[in-house]
Amino acid sequence: MSLAAQIDALWDAGEIDAVPIEEAIRLLDAGEIRVAEPSADGWTVNEWIKKAILLYFRLRKVEPMQAGGLQFLDKIPVKSDYADRGVRVVPPGVARYGSFLSEGVVLMPGYVNIGGAAASPAPTRTPPTLRRDGPTTRAPRRENDAHPDPRP
Repeated sequence: MSLAAQIDALWDAGEIDAVPIEEAIRLLDAGEIRVAEPSADGWTVNEWIKKAILLYFRLRKVEPMQAGGLQFLDKIPVKSDYADRGVRVVPPGVARYGSFLSEGVVLMPGYVNIGGAAASPAPTRTPPTLRRDGPTTRAPRRENDAHPDPRP
């Protein structure tokens, strides 16, 4: 059974099984799946991934967490592997586990929620907070930016 079918079955039955739920969130965190994807007709929302996120909230318990000097009381841990990912974070930038930050992203003071995605080379600025069910917007390009613009 596919991961999407497993998540849908759990959702429909009102059950929790950590293995497929955590795998879906791991894939989100790695950028291998997305809640919303561009298609020929605009944006397509992958409902099964939204369900996986909601099931993940049911699976997790509220607990104290730390990231640097920041303390949280939450269900979803925050990322701490920014250097390994090649991501620069300007305090107080925070991204939850299950959000995707591509190499080269600069996370300005703000927040990326689970299911959110930020692609390089545009800095992620606030407002707005990146939502798990909407597309990520890019900052306007400037002529003197160091990275070439990959957008058409």
